[in-house]
Amino acid sequence: MALGTVRIWIGLSAAIGVTACGGGGDDSASVDSASGQWAVIQGTVPGTLIEALGDNGARVAVYSQPGSQPGVHPFQMRIQAGIGWRLAMTTNPGTSDAVVTPIAFRDNQGNIRSRLVVGPGDQVDLGHVPLPTSRSEAADRDQDGDGVLDGPMLLDAVGARNPLTQVDADEDGVPDYDDPDRPYAYPDGLRDPLDHDADHVPNLYDRDYSPGTDDADHDGIPDRYDADPYNDDDANDYPEGDMDHDGYRDDDHDHDGFPDDDEHSEGSGDDHGYDSHDEGNRDPSSDGGRDPDIGGDDPHR
Repeated sequence: MALGTVRIWIGLSAAIGVTACGGGGDDSASVDSASGQWAVIQGTVPGTLIEALGDNGARVAVYSQPGSQPGVHPFQMRIQAGIGWRLAMTTNPGTSDAVVTPIAFRDNQGNIRSRLVVGPGDQVDLGHVPLPTSRSEAADRDQDGDGVLDGPMLLDAVGARNPLTQVDADEDGVPDYDDPDRPYAYPDGLRDPLDHDADHVPNLYDRDYSPGTDDADHDGIPDRYDADPYNDDDANDYPEGDMDHDGYRDDDHDHDGFPDDDEHSEGSGDDHGYDSHDEGNRDPSSDGGRDPDIGGDDPHR
């Protein structure tokens, strides 16, 4: 089902374009459904906007549909396989009573995960996700009253289904829930570019996040690398420089949204450095000066 592009306000500082999965766009740049590089996430929710935020800056958004039971509305979202996605769900979108709920889940060691990697043909059923439907209902989980929960809703703690039990991203025969080498952690301690403080609240909705001057959609991926820098194009466009159509630039081997030779850079011409290893060190060569590929002060110290 294709929804048009609309503009919504959810009590945050920016307006966000909502683009339906598979709608619009240049066919030459869009993911080819015949290629098999698709997966589906589905479930039921109260009346809700469901968003998936991709490693490459892509954003897919769908609305739930009326169901046969009050407060139980089905949704189905088609996303590109092989890249990492984070989920956020908003009840009462576009109103002063909107509530954004970041989504997370646990692995078999109890570690909280909010990044999900799906394979081609995967169909993930989240079951029913019992989201708060008003700000008054969410008040104890939204201490600053900004309409965004202070932490994620853990699906396996609220009676919904854990997606890690349903996928096997590295196709080794072990579900990601039990797999010690699941491909979810960034190598060498690299921080998730879409969650700057690792609180499982995406930058897009995190009031603690200060975007660079060339991060128009406030997701943490600079516009020059973002597959959809303004959240207004086909949500399944490939990023520039992705010749093999795997969802990542060909020069981004660690899949952190940045080219390998620009791991520490954020912003364009604004001297706003990005310490992707979160060690607060702007001089990794220890020569007493700031290394040439790392500009500005460390904003995360």
